[in-house]
Amino acid sequence: MADSTLWVAAITGGTAVVASWMTGQYTTRAAREQAQCSADAHRQERLREIQRTAYLDLIQHAQSLAPMERNISELIELPASEERTAELKKQIVVAHKARFDFLALKRVIFLEGAPQVKKCADELDHLFRDYCVTLEQAINGDEGAPYRLDLLYKQGDEALQRLILEAGRSLHSM
Repeated sequence: MADSTLWVAAITGGTAVVASWMTGQYTTRAAREQAQCSADAHRQERLREIQRTAYLDLIQHAQSLAPMERNISELIELPASEERTAELKKQIVVAHKARFDFLALKRVIFLEGAPQVKKCADELDHLFRDYCVTLEQAINGDEGAPYRLDLLYKQGDEALQRLILEAGRSLHSM
């Protein structure tokens, strides 16, 4: 009888050790998976915050150009004069600096943004470039330039609205 008690104790002890080892393995695996899920969620939230900041910076910059455009529109409507030309030349410098700042913000979008938002930012950039070229043409006396400037501004506003829409979709899909 002592032999069978010893065997029962050995088997029970062995089973307890194996069960304990298996529980430890599963607990370790579950902890690793939980840590990985947590890290992935943190990474995703960080990416969303980076994108949100980049989108907002670009949108705010684009919206801040409205006073410059209004000023240019008013100048374009004035009769041709040396003063008007000098003021328009100052505005082209301002426009080029604003485009340079826009390009810096666009690069962040191209690094961090969603494909559709990148496409919208690129469209805005092309319109902005065309606006600067057309402004130079207006300074050089091109009579059709004021109409094209107005059209480019309207197209830019529509492109900005598309960018805002795509940025929102991108952030909400994360």
